[in-house]
Amino acid sequence: PSPPAKPNVNLTQLHNEIILTWDNTSEINPGDFEFEGYSVWQGVSASGPWTLLKTFDVINDRDVALVDSLTDLETGLVIPDIKRSLSNSGLTYAYTIDKDALLSEDLKDITTYFFRVTAFSFGYEFNGKPVPNQDRFLESQTVVVAQPQAPMAGLNFGADGNEILSVNHVAGVSDGIVDPIVTDPFALTGDSYRVDLGYDTVITDISDTLWIVDTTTLTDTCDVDWDPDGDSIIVTYCIQIDSSIDEVHDYQDIVISTFWNFHNLTKDTTYVSRNFNLSYDDNYQVYDGFWLKVSGPPLEGKDWDYTSADPPNLSPVAVDEQDYEGGRWVTGGQHGGELFFGGVFMEPNFWGLTSLAPDEYPIVEVRFRPMASYTDLNGDGVYTIGEPYEVDDPAQTQNAFSYSTFAGSAYLGFVPVPLTAWDVTDPANPRQLNVVFRDRDQNGQWDLHNIADPPDPLLPNDGDQRYNYLWILNTDYDATGTMYGDGTGGTIDFWGYEDGDGVWDAAWTMWVDDRGSGGMLAEECTFTMIPNFVITDADVFEFDAPAATVTYDESQLDAIKAVPNPFYLFGPYDPSIGSYQVCFHHLPEACTIDIYNLGGDLIRSIVKDDPTTAIACWDILTERGLPVASGIYIYVVEAPGFGTKIGKMAVFVEDEVLDIY
Repeated sequence: PSPPAKPNVNLTQLHNEIILTWDNTSEINPGDFEFEGYSVWQGVSASGPWTLLKTFDVINDRDVALVDSLTDLETGLVIPDIKRSLSNSGLTYAYTIDKDALLSEDLKDITTYFFRVTAFSFGYEFNGKPVPNQDRFLESQTVVVAQPQAPMAGLNFGADGNEILSVNHVAGVSDGIVDPIVTDPFALTGDSYRVDLGYDTVITDISDTLWIVDTTTLTDTCDVDWDPDGDSIIVTYCIQIDSSIDEVHDYQDIVISTFWNFHNLTKDTTYVSRNFNLSYDDNYQVYDGFWLKVSGPPLEGKDWDYTSADPPNLSPVAVDEQDYEGGRWVTGGQHGGELFFGGVFMEPNFWGLTSLAPDEYPIVEVRFRPMASYTDLNGDGVYTIGEPYEVDDPAQTQNAFSYSTFAGSAYLGFVPVPLTAWDVTDPANPRQLNVVFRDRDQNGQWDLHNIADPPDPLLPNDGDQRYNYLWILNTDYDATGTMYGDGTGGTIDFWGYEDGDGVWDAAWTMWVDDRGSGGMLAEECTFTMIPNFVITDADVFEFDAPAATVTYDESQLDAIKAVPNPFYLFGPYDPSIGSYQVCFHHLPEACTIDIYNLGGDLIRSIVKDDPTTAIACWDILTERGLPVASGIYIYVVEAPGFGTKIGKMAVFVEDEVLDIY
């Protein structure tokens, strides 16, 4: 069996770090076994031994390790042999290294390091036959030799390594993310790019000969749901078969998904068509020196805001009983919501299934009125949650559809609530919305989540006002109170979506508590809930990838240095024992380095003409290959277009007696 094709690895050498990138060649040509992932290693030399830095494996049912077997030669027992530990991390195509794993220190410029990227596969069968022990794991490798280094003299990067390029959202209103992350500043082209989106339908046919039903043949919609990532709708159509005959049940999963395309506008070329990955994981390819990630934001709330009325409008109850002076009176209660201390949910994250599509969630303002008075049921002289209350201006409130529990049969009526709810996505045209709440204790009003301790028999439900959830719906306010109800007489059973598995039209859920500052409805205020706006086919993003430029000026040569300086017996850049090197760094692409002794004699001339490195090294030998004497040396760098740089260095060698003359 053959292993995967060797990864095509690109090496970017930067100041004190390197970036390795590779493409999906190994996946396209996986060899004879199932492709499983990539590993990145650091070695002592180009032939190893190797230290594993990171593994990126395919997400599948092999999520712990790839285990082969071997036979113990002493006992004859077959024992497991772990070939690679796995974590279902998902694949990636870029890896930044700034630490020397062998010495546990930062990478150093000019120092030579050895890395490799391997692609591995695994299989138990080949050509229909079992694979012998120790042949089930196959791996190919690409080795790179790296020298971290500062950029060449005069070279000005348009963007640095790991920098995210600036992107313009030229069409659409979503919170979608397009991040071009620079992996190779040298490779940036200066071109302009565009990411646009579209919708697609994927149909999967499935057959099941054992499906039994009690109805005659018909076609029906069995399931409609948006996936939790918010980037596709899944519609399952079922064909039901007469149970009296043994026939095949066929059904189709129809997935309407969002995909993205990626174009080079300058070259009028499409790099990517119909990529459905909007997860912002690491499974994205590298193009023209950058790693492109595209994401539709999660289907959840993005932000909230509480604003007191201006001028303040305080509840006299709060002022008299708690010396309240204004400020937020409500809190989230850590109930698991993504916003407001766990008290606010975008509806898919609370009930789980709603009839709204991901692009139908509005920005909502809930405008609360302050409490004006209440009925003191338990006679304790202060307001207790659950006691009947009145607000200051009922004309500035609305009614809500009330249920005691989660069924249409639990519908209680259309009752006043101390608020109004508004869609303010377009602030110039606010739209009043319907509200549903759960009146678990059936006291005829909406209350904050609370339980009396100890129970109070003088209060509704003994003071247990927990779980009085408030839903904000994305439908126009129906002042007649006939839109929702028990599902009869033309009303909508709020709980009846998808045969009771979901709720109709719900956008937001509030499950909130008393903050302990002023009490319930302590002031007039506005509570705002802002959703993530999911990515759609209306969204278009554009960006430029600025290419590096060169500044031809003699001052650019000032950074050129010889290291180590002084050179004393041996140095950190020596290629091997007995071979020595002094290296010059920050050199331009093309230059000549002439090295003289103090008598003005030319000792060595080094010609550099290499656009891939800013380094050139001297082996401390003369033009004739003889070791130099200890002393002070002058180096002169002549760089066409730049000018001249003159420097000096000290060299101390161990052996002053030459074997040859």
